[in-house]
Amino acid sequence: MRNRPNPFRAGLAAAVIGATAVAPALADHDTGEQVMYGFDRESGKLVRHVLGSSGSHDVGHVLSTDNSLLTGIDGAAYVPGFQNIFAFWTDPQSHVGRFVYVDIHSAEATLAEERVEGGRVTGAVAVKEGGKNVLYAVQLAETTPPKPISGEIRLNPNNSDQMQFDLVQIDENGNFVRAWSRDDLLNARQGDVDNNGTLISGYAANFRIRPIGQGGQRDIQLGDETITLLNSNTYTFTSGDHSPMKIRVYNSRSGHSGSNNLNMGHWYLAIEGGQAIQGEEAEVVTPRRLVRVMHQDTVEINQVTGEAFDMPAGTAVELFPLSRDYDGLASTDGQQFYATSENRLYRIDRANETETLVASLTLANIYGLEFIGNDLVGFEINNNRFGTFNFGSNQFDALKSVAGMNKFGAIVFCDYDKDPNATRAQFVSYD
Repeated sequence: MRNRPNPFRAGLAAAVIGATAVAPALADHDTGEQVMYGFDRESGKLVRHVLGSSGSHDVGHVLSTDNSLLTGIDGAAYVPGFQNIFAFWTDPQSHVGRFVYVDIHSAEATLAEERVEGGRVTGAVAVKEGGKNVLYAVQLAETTPPKPISGEIRLNPNNSDQMQFDLVQIDENGNFVRAWSRDDLLNARQGDVDNNGTLISGYAANFRIRPIGQGGQRDIQLGDETITLLNSNTYTFTSGDHSPMKIRVYNSRSGHSGSNNLNMGHWYLAIEGGQAIQGEEAEVVTPRRLVRVMHQDTVEINQVTGEAFDMPAGTAVELFPLSRDYDGLASTDGQQFYATSENRLYRIDRANETETLVASLTLANIYGLEFIGNDLVGFEINNNRFGTFNFGSNQFDALKSVAGMNKFGAIVFCDYDKDPNATRAQFVSYD
């Protein structure tokens, strides 16, 4: 049941009723009265920093109830005074997006039951509208996810110049190593392969191939599907971002010919693991978009039919498609949003459905964006520092690095006197 009683959510609903407004601007405060929380997208830590202090403190690793570490969080929002930060996480194996309540005291994570429809969330913000807190997010396009791949394909580069073979080799981190072609197999000699006849071993970003052989010599297992490759066609397979194809190209008759030449009819491409899609680009299922997200189980009424329908926590409602990928999301009113794309800052107008370039930045990869009153604060992930956007110079300035801050994919702020951890002595002293 979507709306079964849940004490955790009941407490959250009660908190919504008495939620507080967005914090005033930095100009109205001593900077030491502001608290920033950041999600380290690599280590999975939630980190707390009091502005004006010289250090930060690890609240803890973001762990789910089954003790899974949630890394790669790039979208989060917070309503000051709440026990939980709202965050978005995409499972790197299933590629399913999940809505997560992160306990601000312990970093313990509780995943909402429903998946978040659409692509990966890369920015989120909570704003006050009509006495209610409303959660918005930007998503990347959702594409057909890669699937586990395995199999072995027989090649014969000498048979015809139409026997296509191209492979882009990468290392385990996705860095380019070398491009291989049919000519490399055709010209290979005994001295080019190891004792097992292996010419290429490692990972592939993609390969394009026209096989020979029969039956199992041209079968690829892609997820639950067995694909028999026809020797009359050329096929392309492309690795997934998080799990590249592990491959080996070898000659099964190496050392058998008694000469320096290799038997051209006995080349094989073995795919030993990883994930991939068939083709060069994944099919787009939902576009990149601006969405409103339910942060608790809700029942909404269709204004035309009067019909009531369930909107579980994590439900994403599309507002309009976007023309580019964005990182971070900041807004004070739920109408005008700010987000970055590479080294550019854009303003997204919800009413007019427009995206306007605000500035070309000297900084790149600002993943975290958040307003403190009228001050737009961003976190630059390359150098692990944050600063305030100057609308006069159109650049982020007063940049500051703090020990303990690293690779924040998302940041949130609150007034010190509304921070649930402010009364806990172990979180207050840094120096």
